[in-house]
Amino acid sequence: MKKKLLLAAICCYTVSLCQVGINTQNPQGALHIQNTSKEMGVVLPVVSEALSTVTPNNTTAIEATFVYDNTLKCVRIKTDTKWSGCLLDEAGVTTIINNTYNNNGSTATNGIIKAIDADGDFLYQSVYINASDKNVYTMGYGGLGAVGTNNMGYQQIPVKIIAEACTDVASGYYSGYAITATGKLYSWGYNIYGKNGLDYPTVISTNIPTEVIMPSGIKPVKVESSNLNTIVLGNDGKLYTMGANFNYMNGNNTNTGYISTPTQINSGSLNGVTIVDFAMAQDKVCAIDSTGKLHYWGYNLNNQNTSPSTTGWTQIPTQSTIFTGGASNSATFAKSVALSTYSCIVLDGSGKIHGFGNNNEISGGAAGNSYNLSNNVTIDPGETIVKVKGMDGGVGIGSFALITKQSNPSVKPNVYASGYNYYGKMGTPDEFGFINNSTSWQKVSTASMSISEKIVDVAIGYYHALYITGDDNANGTIDTNDYNLFGAGYAFPGPLGSNYQNNPNIPTQLKN
Repeated sequence: MKKKLLLAAICCYTVSLCQVGINTQNPQGALHIQNTSKEMGVVLPVVSEALSTVTPNNTTAIEATFVYDNTLKCVRIKTDTKWSGCLLDEAGVTTIINNTYNNNGSTATNGIIKAIDADGDFLYQSVYINASDKNVYTMGYGGLGAVGTNNMGYQQIPVKIIAEACTDVASGYYSGYAITATGKLYSWGYNIYGKNGLDYPTVISTNIPTEVIMPSGIKPVKVESSNLNTIVLGNDGKLYTMGANFNYMNGNNTNTGYISTPTQINSGSLNGVTIVDFAMAQDKVCAIDSTGKLHYWGYNLNNQNTSPSTTGWTQIPTQSTIFTGGASNSATFAKSVALSTYSCIVLDGSGKIHGFGNNNEISGGAAGNSYNLSNNVTIDPGETIVKVKGMDGGVGIGSFALITKQSNPSVKPNVYASGYNYYGKMGTPDEFGFINNSTSWQKVSTASMSISEKIVDVAIGYYHALYITGDDNANGTIDTNDYNLFGAGYAFPGPLGSNYQNNPNIPTQLKN
C-alpha cells in the first residue's frame, strides 16, 4: 500500500512540473513546438468574430486566448477585460517587413515628395499620403512611436508605415491616424487617455499602426486629433470621440475621466443631425451639419466658440446663434470652419470670413466679437475664399490660412495667413512674430513654386506647416501625379524630410 501511495505521489509531482514538447525532447517552456523536417506553422482556432469565442465549457474566453477573427481577417488576443484590436493583418505584416528589411521602410524612389493629403503634429512629426501609391508615410521625431515605427529617434527620411491605399490622415500629440480606402481606422504613437482608441492605461503607446475598432457597421470618413482627444466622422454623419473628458471635449457633459473607444457624440444639438465637417483644437470643437448650422462645445475663452453671449465652458454640443443655416449662399450658412488655440474663424455661404477670439490670431476686429474679417483680408481680383484652415490641436499662439481659387485659370490663386509665424512656417516676412502685427492678413510666398503650381491645401503645425500644391494641366484640372508637398518652418528633427538641415521661411519643395 505504501509503495502504491509513493508511486502516485511521484506521478502527481511529475505532472505538476511537466512541459509539453512537440518534436523536441527538451522543452524550453510550458509548450515548445520544434520544426524538424518541414517548415510548418501553428494553426490558430478560427472564429466568426473574437467576441463569440467561448471555452469548451461554453463560458467566456479567458485571458490570453488567441484566435483568428474571420470577420476582421486578423489575429486577436483576449486581455483581462476585453478583446484587443487586430494584432497582425496584411497591412501590419507588410509594415513590419518594410521597417525591418527595406532600409527602415524608406520610400523606394528618390527626389521630390508628392502627396494628396498631409498633416503636421504641433511639435515635430509629419504624416502624408503619397500621391502615386496612396500609402501612408511619416517623418520627424519618433518618440513614443510618433512616426509609427520602432525608430524612437529622428526619422529624417520619409518611411512607409501603411502599405494600403488611404484617404485621410491626421497627426496629434506624438501620435498619428489614417483611414484606409476600405474603411479601416489606424492609430499609432501616444495613447494618452485612450485618444488612439486603444485600451488605456493598459496600452500607453504603440510603435506601429494598430487598427481601431469602430462601432459595428460604421466606417470612418475623416479624423482629427488634438493633444488629448481624437474625433472621427463616420459614414453615418455622426461624430465619434475618444480621449480625455477635460474641458467637456467629448461633448458628454462630463469634465473628468476619459473614453478609450470610439463613442458617438449624440447629446445636445447634435442629436438627430448629420455632420458633414468639423474642426478641433486642444480644448474646443466646432461641427457643421448638412443644413449649414454650426455647433460648438468645449472651452469658450473670449467667446472663441462663435457665440458672443457665451463664456466659460459649453458642456454639450450647442447650436450657434449666428450660423443657423439657410440658403447655401447666405451669411448664416456655415461653409467651412477652422480652430486654433484661442480663436475660431468661419467662412459663410456668401464668401465672408468671421472671426472670434484672440485678435493676435485672427488679425482683425475686437477680441470676442463676430467680426467680418473680410475687411482685413485684401484678396486679389477674381479670387474667392473656398476653405479656412487652423492649427488644429496645438498649444500656444496659433495660426490660420485662407485658401482661394481664381476665376481666371491663367492666374495663380493666393493663400493668406494670420497669427504667429514660428520659424517662418506661414511663408511671410514676419518670422518669429505676429503676421503684419496682427492688423491684416498676408499672402503666403510662392516664390519657390513653378508658375503653374497652386496651393490647394494647408496643414498647420505648431513649429512647421505643410502645403500641398497642384500643377494645372492644359484643361485647368489637376492630375493626382501633379500634386507636390512643400513645407516651411522648423525642420529639425526631420518633419520636413531631407530638408532638415535648414529652416525654410517660405514653402519649399520637400524631398525624400
